[in-house]
Amino acid sequence: MVAVVTLAVLAVLLAMVLGNLSAAPHTIDLAGDWSAHTERATTPQPVKVPFHASSIGVGVEEPVILERTVDLGPMAPDQGLLIEGAQYHMRVAWDGVILASMGALAGPHTISMRDRLVIPIPAELRAPGPHRLSITVQGEHGRAGLWGEVRLGPISDLERRAASRTAERLALCAMLITASILGLVISAVRPAQREFLWFGMFCAAAAASVFSGDDSWWLANDRLDLKLRVHTAAYALIPGSGLLFVQALVARRAGPIIGMVLGLGGLLGVLALGLPDTAALPHLDLAIDGTAAVTLVVALLQLRRALKDGVDAASSLFLAVSFLVVAAVTERAAVELGAFGLRLLLPAFLRKRSE
Repeated sequence: MVAVVTLAVLAVLLAMVLGNLSAAPHTIDLAGDWSAHTERATTPQPVKVPFHASSIGVGVEEPVILERTVDLGPMAPDQGLLIEGAQYHMRVAWDGVILASMGALAGPHTISMRDRLVIPIPAELRAPGPHRLSITVQGEHGRAGLWGEVRLGPISDLERRAASRTAERLALCAMLITASILGLVISAVRPAQREFLWFGMFCAAAAASVFSGDDSWWLANDRLDLKLRVHTAAYALIPGSGLLFVQALVARRAGPIIGMVLGLGGLLGVLALGLPDTAALPHLDLAIDGTAAVTLVVALLQLRRALKDGVDAASSLFLAVSFLVVAAVTERAAVELGAFGLRLLLPAFLRKRSE
């Protein structure tokens, strides 16, 4: 069982790394140096993309205009833009002409979009020379910014890149759902082996977190508030179920810390689904981050003790958990530093995106 879990985790990690490193030879990454200003404060400030509105002291619901100059030679006939991760309203303009929009910033006669968008650039705006790209973002639900990529290139390449990421996320969801069903079925057949129950619950929460954490959500539902609530609630259940899986597998009795983690996770999940104001969700996410950190420490201590006692399968599980701990620390550091390109290791069900 542990060998299968370990191999599955490593396979997903490898798939995600290869997917993120996939070549896009005909596209240009526009992340990096931009300027930002609001409609009230027109003096531009230098910023980086991925961008957090809090970095320039702007409130969540105040529109922020991100701008940069793109100096290009002759452009391909099917040139376009790929923009990921607008939180949550956006308007895109090229040389002052509005190309696309969504949410509260949507206007007539523009392309509508969701969480990810490939925007074609009209032929009359593709002349060689400098062009001005402007992205207006406005937040909601306690979040504001642009956490994803901004890329220029042939539309076919951009669509392929966006589709591959969606397929990668759905494949991870399918794997987690399959693992969850397997764990729950085995626990029903063999009630004495509690580790299968907690493993099934962990994978179910992980699958819900993955599905609601990206644009795959729009395939099933168009409610943004429900998307955010489900993601936070599912994320809250991951630490406790994961810790119970570890302790059950190494035949350890559940201590008070495990009960506290489960209780806190359940409480935060209920709050995420029931709070009338979704602006509190980022604060719940921070609390879950702290719970997850405690959970990882406790799990490592349990596994270390199990290794000393010679518990079967403790060594392979210790290797898998240790690898995920290192990946989690790397991911969180990359988020805080705004180093989007470094975010390659952590599986999507543990990924905490920048806000």
